[in-house]
Amino acid sequence: MGPEQLLIQSVFLPLLVSPLLALLPKRMGKQAGWAAFAVTAYISALLLTLATRIFTGTVEAYVFQVPWAPSLGLTFGFHADGLGVTMALTIALLASIVAPYSIRYMDGEQNMPLYYGLYLLYTAGMLGSVLASDLIEFYLFFELMLLPSWALVHGWGTGDRERVAFRYFIYTHMGALLFLLGILATGAAYGSFSLFAIEEASAQGQPVGSTAARLIVAALLVGLMVKLAIFPFHAWLPDTYVEAPTPITALLSATTSGIGGYAILRIVFTAFPQTILEFSPGLAAMALVTMVYGALMALAQDDIKRLLAYSSISQMGYLLFGLASSSALGLVGAIFLYFSHATSKAALFMISGVLTRQAGTRSIRQLGGLASKMPYTAVAMVVGFLSLSGVPPLNGFQSEWMIFLGFFLHGVVEGGAVRVVLAVAAVMATALTLSYSLWTVRRVLFRQLPSRLSRVKEASNLFIVPLMVLTVLTVATGVYPQFLNQLLSRVMEALVP
Repeated sequence: MGPEQLLIQSVFLPLLVSPLLALLPKRMGKQAGWAAFAVTAYISALLLTLATRIFTGTVEAYVFQVPWAPSLGLTFGFHADGLGVTMALTIALLASIVAPYSIRYMDGEQNMPLYYGLYLLYTAGMLGSVLASDLIEFYLFFELMLLPSWALVHGWGTGDRERVAFRYFIYTHMGALLFLLGILATGAAYGSFSLFAIEEASAQGQPVGSTAARLIVAALLVGLMVKLAIFPFHAWLPDTYVEAPTPITALLSATTSGIGGYAILRIVFTAFPQTILEFSPGLAAMALVTMVYGALMALAQDDIKRLLAYSSISQMGYLLFGLASSSALGLVGAIFLYFSHATSKAALFMISGVLTRQAGTRSIRQLGGLASKMPYTAVAMVVGFLSLSGVPPLNGFQSEWMIFLGFFLHGVVEGGAVRVVLAVAAVMATALTLSYSLWTVRRVLFRQLPSRLSRVKEASNLFIVPLMVLTVLTVATGVYPQFLNQLLSRVMEALVP
């Protein structure tokens, strides 16, 4: 099978299967879940094949592109280089790991075939976004992510789910509209919406003046920072993550938010490489505030799912800090953090669901002593929190040292004292992440077991196996980061020589 067919299948297969699952009889909910798992696992295999070929140096990128509306400068296609295939593989892997967990967690809920149809549509939107080769195409898939994720929160969430889903939709859609203005201005400036054409033209210099370029970049960045939930554009995130069904929260946190960071790299760095450098100090300052704010808010939470929601805000601050480094090493670290955050935070959100099912509560003060009762869950929790905290040899350490070293070295080379100070402050902020991580682990796993939890036992295999797979990935890619590093390095060095 040729690489073009692999790319097309990776995006269109979930799009085609999605309505078929949604139309299944309601009684076939579990079968629909296993079908969704089969599709996402198959896509993971396709993308792993592409990633392996790129890793071994067979080719640097795979491209499929056809004319769409030539008179408007529009093309349609997919582009899988080291950056795109890393993002797509992360999304597909997470979707396939979360699907079996979802079958067990959502058991007994209503209209599950529709749920899994929307699940595949949501996955297709994410995959199309990170593989798109045209700005308008990217925007369409970017918005496609929003519609099914909103429907999943609205239809199967908890609490005041309608209000929360509506707020999520309005916030992120408004950010996307601002982002669209930036896209339209970029396409008008370059006379094309093709990322290839923009990259080639950008190498010859920006086609607009510095003031216009700053306005376009500002629109793109603000729109994308809403998706990233960077302070002060974060208000939609905590309630959404708490009230969404836990499997969907795992995908929202682990894969969706970080796509905003990918767009900054793929679009802003490509189209306006000089202008984005002017924004770097401001982005770094916002990233630092986000890191600290999210961690402090996490320390104040009793609901472990809300704690993890604020932790996700903090982690997106780390990702933005890597992008603001404007160094190849820092950019590699930012996307490596996308992967490390995916494996560790997805596991932790899934653990919050396990605690709800097994212990009947997410309240940290009502938990304790569960390490002896739920050993596999305890191992996954410890590894997940330690990875978030950047403890070696886990993959969170690999991402954070690249982010901080890239930022620090670039500051020294450029003679920027402010950048060095920001780098030192960011490193010190990791102590807050370690604080809420260890404090949560101690209270949930190792203090005295409450009497009412004396009969708690380990969760079923459909919960534990996905957790163990994520735990193994967290450790393995920390011990051997070369696969992801090599996929990303050539792309980042081209963006930032």
